[in-house]
Amino acid sequence: MEHEYKISGIALAVYGGVSLVILVFFYRFFIAEVHFVDYFLILFLSLLVFHIVASFLALLSGIYLIKGNELAHRFALPVSVIILFSVPVGTIVGAVYLWQRLQHNR
Repeated sequence: MEHEYKISGIALAVYGGVSLVILVFFYRFFIAEVHFVDYFLILFLSLLVFHIVASFLALLSGIYLIKGNELAHRFALPVSVIILFSVPVGTIVGAVYLWQRLQHNR
């Protein structure tokens, strides 16, 4: 089991889980309250769904990093780069994984 990625696995799992719950509730509220269709609405919902998918992948990556699965790095690397744009918490979580990955590759 890889213990060097346990911290980033916990960070990714917590970030993904909390973000996923908040975004799904926000999505549900937004769909129930909005009764018109606009281009801005379609763009906003597309970005919201993209963020929900990224949060779900962060949760899965974190769980598999904690378990020590080698294939988790194939998902964790792109997910951590994507969540870098989610300021400020996603930036910290993504940077922790990327920093640990860089330290491991040296």
